[in-house]
Amino acid sequence: MSDASERVFLLSSLIGLPASVGGHRRGRVADLTVSKAGAQLRVDGIVVHGATGVETVDCGAMQSLHVSGLEFCDGDGAPHGERFHLGQLVFGKRMLDRASGSVRVARDARLVLRDGVLIVTAFDFDALGHPFRNVVDFVEERLKRLVHPSALRSSVGIDDVVVPRLYAQSHQIGDDKIPAVDLAEILSELEPAERIAEFSRLGVSDAAAVLEYETPAFRRELISAIGTARMAQLIGALPPARAASLLWGLPLSEIDCVLEHLGRGEAERVHHLLWNKADDLAHFLTPCHLELHASATVAQAIAEYRRLDGKAARVSYVYVIDAERHLLGVVSASALLRSPAEAPLSAIMTAQPARLHQTDAVKQASRMFQRYPFAALPIVDLADRLVGKIERDEVDFILGRFKDLGNQC
Repeated sequence: MSDASERVFLLSSLIGLPASVGGHRRGRVADLTVSKAGAQLRVDGIVVHGATGVETVDCGAMQSLHVSGLEFCDGDGAPHGERFHLGQLVFGKRMLDRASGSVRVARDARLVLRDGVLIVTAFDFDALGHPFRNVVDFVEERLKRLVHPSALRSSVGIDDVVVPRLYAQSHQIGDDKIPAVDLAEILSELEPAERIAEFSRLGVSDAAAVLEYETPAFRRELISAIGTARMAQLIGALPPARAASLLWGLPLSEIDCVLEHLGRGEAERVHHLLWNKADDLAHFLTPCHLELHASATVAQAIAEYRRLDGKAARVSYVYVIDAERHLLGVVSASALLRSPAEAPLSAIMTAQPARLHQTDAVKQASRMFQRYPFAALPIVDLADRLVGKIERDEVDFILGRFKDLGNQC
């Protein structure tokens, strides 16, 4: 076997090959079973499609491995420790790269044949659609943990699925590094206690975004674990319709406790959406995070934008107002970047912009978004004073989530 002592194989290339153990043909390979041996992950069995169906067969040293099939010695009958199906462990499973903030999808496993023993030495990943490779060393940080020592820098459980040990404080979902839906899916694969612990480490805006994809059962667990004040803080970071949708399904006592910790106006809007049919925009609007006077400069606007931190990703426009908050114009983020730093907003704003009134129905907002390619529209009162805004995707959410409202507006 010296000539094959360092041969390398992909797991995917072995699937479907005929396999024999102890000179007896057992069927075609469906998967390999592996178990830890020190810091290594070794193949100790094969899963085959045989005459009687799918079965797992213990195996010993490999006698030969070539395109015509795999040949193993009989297993030694020794009891196995923790055992995993390698294909279930790898194919299509997600890992989170703390260094780059990207979700990595495992595509294959690399095995090396050393002195008759198949050992897992690497995983192949895709990151954001681009293939790359990271060697993964299996180290016993604790039970069912493997740690990549450098590039990956996260630990993962290996009980039939690969899940990340998150270092959530380093991620900025608002910066589009990790979509909230992906992070919620990864969190869902953790053990309940660890899932809550890692969720608790997220910042407010990130946690609120992830919370939208969690189940009512998990939200109830969260309230018990983090308290109603913290839950209210997360709910308060969301638009009213989304906040109401997250509270649905919770016990009335818990809903009341969360609402008590919200600001008065916000609590009233959420309460109204929970228990009444609403169709006017006054119940769905959110604050405009960037409101400046016409004399403010581009440099000042950019400085204010930067101070928004995680909220900046949700800001599409600067709203220009006068001393009485009358809406004078809007400036897009792209216009800010193209303009001289010393230019006043009055010189670059779009005057008399399209707007909605707080008494307008949500359906009217939908028609406006169908007509114009805006990401958000300002909302004014009867005196044309700016009272808030509504975003395109929020209107889509309202009309989809509140089906009765969508039929009536």
